[in-house]
Amino acid sequence: MLQDNTRNPIWQPRCSSVLESFAAVDQLIRAHRSEGEVVTKPYSDSHFKHLTEALQQTLSQSKEILLYGDYDVDGSMSCVLWIWFFRHIGFNTFRYYIPSRQGSGYGVHQEVLEHFHNKQPMDMLITMDTGITAKKEARWCAEQGIISVITDHHDIIEEQLPQHGYVLNPKLGNISGYHNLCGCGVTLLLISSVASKLSVDLSAWLPDALAVTALATVCDMMPLQGDNRRLVRRGLAAFQHSSRPVLKALREYAARPSHSHQALSSEDFAFRIGPLLNAVGRLADASIIVSTFTEDHHPQTLDRNIQKIQGYLVERRDIEAKVLAEAQELAKHMLTHYPHTPILFIGKPHWHPGVLGLIAGRMVELYRKPTWVYTAAEEGALMRGSVRSFSENDRGETLCVTEAMEQARQLFVRFGGHRVAAGFSFEAHQKEAITRHLISYGEAVRRRYPELWRGQIIYDAPLHPSLLTLELWQVIQGCEPYGVGYEKPLFLIEGSIKELRFYPNRKTGQLQHTALFIQTGKHTSLRVMFFRKLLEHLKEKTDARIQCLIQVSSSWFQGQQKMDCIGVAHRLVEDQPQGSRSECYQHRL
Repeated sequence: MLQDNTRNPIWQPRCSSVLESFAAVDQLIRAHRSEGEVVTKPYSDSHFKHLTEALQQTLSQSKEILLYGDYDVDGSMSCVLWIWFFRHIGFNTFRYYIPSRQGSGYGVHQEVLEHFHNKQPMDMLITMDTGITAKKEARWCAEQGIISVITDHHDIIEEQLPQHGYVLNPKLGNISGYHNLCGCGVTLLLISSVASKLSVDLSAWLPDALAVTALATVCDMMPLQGDNRRLVRRGLAAFQHSSRPVLKALREYAARPSHSHQALSSEDFAFRIGPLLNAVGRLADASIIVSTFTEDHHPQTLDRNIQKIQGYLVERRDIEAKVLAEAQELAKHMLTHYPHTPILFIGKPHWHPGVLGLIAGRMVELYRKPTWVYTAAEEGALMRGSVRSFSENDRGETLCVTEAMEQARQLFVRFGGHRVAAGFSFEAHQKEAITRHLISYGEAVRRRYPELWRGQIIYDAPLHPSLLTLELWQVIQGCEPYGVGYEKPLFLIEGSIKELRFYPNRKTGQLQHTALFIQTGKHTSLRVMFFRKLLEHLKEKTDARIQCLIQVSSSWFQGQQKMDCIGVAHRLVEDQPQGSRSECYQHRL
């Protein structure tokens, strides 16, 4: 979600004219968002053909397979797809392994493969959402006579690309529409192709497979364009109507009391179900997720599993709050030594590794600097961490974190991921050298793209307050699904401050949220809710003119559906340079 920050981001409208009709809103949403190209032909080349033939032979001969997935939603749902498929065709000679962050950590590890192979020799390894840098492990598999099938979607690092077995990564293909598939999307594509070769009817398997692949696509923040968009739209509908007990239980969890009458949306995946499932992989063993999705649990057992998973989410939030407070203190310390640093590189022993990615993301929001966050389980152990950068702007510009680490690869033990999010590890004695390199790299990028460090909020258009009704929300819902690459509409409204109310965090009792009441017309009062924002500085600004960027939502109260305005950013008109306010907006309102 977009947040205000102290760097005064630039507000950039897609359209400067005030929207005065619902038709204009619908037209603007669709005109300024790309649906993307839908690929109508299958992903195919000679390598892919040989891969599907190898899988066909392995399954037909009931050979031993090890599934090796990542611990996030994308990896665990990929594993779920394979297990559902194996059971659908009556294939039983398989095992699965989901690593833990606290144990072997991210990636494919040879010692894990050796452990499984020694217990029960395997004929094929299938990785999911991981393995694109497992060059050594793929070579080991070849030496043991094991066919390795690496399915991943992370960025390619040529020097670490496996040279043995099969590698299926959409970034290696020549069909652009598949470039942004998540790991689960790659798995869905591969299983569909194998099933075709085996003449297996997938009509009973496919709906729930689409449901969890859509969940993984949204949770892994893949662009919702082209095939991804079509997949998520179909997956949402399948999730909504699924009779599978675990999907029904998650549907009920996502249906908050104030939203219980509404159909599932991509926001439910991103902000309700996704965080719930990811909390397990952050703090414990994500195999719990796989077993919950694939075992035939008694209803009471399933309820207990869901409650246990919810417990991990509560625990994760508590840990995150404590680590974030300490991270802010370390950021202040770094800024005293490097006051003009373009990046943050911070860490502390015994921080929980499961929250590092979340902390890095929050620090980017708070400080507007790409942030590397690391920890070590014990003194002298290898440092492991996560990094987050700015989201790419409308020109595709950002500070690319994988490129930053690639240029000093000798300082890192391991790294990999995407342009704006990645994982890494390093030896403690390299800390200062890495800090200097990242600052130097960041300074070079900042000289090229200085506006990245100020930030930009792109909103759709000024909105006439008469449109702020439930019908507006219905228009917006008609353009679902929203997510990366197809962002939920953001509108500008303006009015006079009339009242502020502050609400506490339900758990801590501390004030945390603000309801801002503004008058947008002679008799029209509008409530804009700013979550996790205390706008106390506005208490002395009664009757001052204010502009807000809002998103539109809806909720139910006493059986009645109502429209809600969710505040994303705000600014006082008196603080803006002359001419920054739309003359069209002034004239019409």
